[in-house]
Amino acid sequence: MPYYNPLKSGIKTMLSQHTVTEKSKRRKHTSDSPLEALRIERTNLSQDELAIYCGIPRATYQRWVSGRTEARPTLRQLKLLCQRLGIEHIDQLPEEFGPPSSAERN
Repeated sequence: MPYYNPLKSGIKTMLSQHTVTEKSKRRKHTSDSPLEALRIERTNLSQDELAIYCGIPRATYQRWVSGRTEARPTLRQLKLLCQRLGIEHIDQLPEEFGPPSSAERN
């Protein structure tokens, strides 16, 4: 048993250092895209991870959130997005996934 306490202490130290390292790798991002705001606010997923989980090609997801392409997810993709983002009611989804147009901002 004398080895237990130092081992326990060492494991705690390693875990706390790992957590700090992982947290420091994640930068805070801001976005005009409502979909990106939800992803950042509600998940620890990268754009790639969310897109893969939802069966959306990475480039398509990026076009949606940049506003270059109107989002037209399939029903399956929409269900998976809601599930991953913790959205229980369809009215919690943003109307548009991309940033507001310049006309909407003014």
